[in-house]
Amino acid sequence: MLDTGLLDETQVLALNQLRARRVLSESTRLIPGRYETFVELGAARLDCYGFRVLLPAHHWPQHADAESGWLPMRFQPFSPRTCVARADFRRVVEPRLSAQFSFVCACDGEINAIRLSGCAHLTGRMSLGPTNSFNGDKIVPIDPLRVRHGQVVHVEVRGECGRGLDSLQVQMS
Repeated sequence: MLDTGLLDETQVLALNQLRARRVLSESTRLIPGRYETFVELGAARLDCYGFRVLLPAHHWPQHADAESGWLPMRFQPFSPRTCVARADFRRVVEPRLSAQFSFVCACDGEINAIRLSGCAHLTGRMSLGPTNSFNGDKIVPIDPLRVRHGQVVHVEVRGECGRGLDSLQVQMS
């Protein structure tokens, strides 16, 4: 039930319903107890064997070697990794993601994708980022924006937990 960014799976909706029906109480321990969603804006290579592919893709660098047969996903970040949502599963979680931030471009180029990543806080002292089978980073194509070194880019990110990556909207100016 837990997917990168909490957008594709129903973790938030299910836990909110369980809380509304009083199945969960203050003494219920949930693993993970918290989750953070991050985005980076950048340039992704969106072609695959000569075709332009505008679909979300998992970004698992650990599989990108000659022996695996996995085609490596290239992503050049233009922005810092920015936290856009925090979910505390001990409480009702707002399913709508809405965040704004700005950054200064470190180079010239075209921003055409975001890298969506997350961190699941399993306990107060143990966290889990991307692994081979859980919470893998995703590269999601967005409307491109040409940028110059030193340019300030303003970003607005919106989405809704449990409504899929189709609900994800990124606007840049």
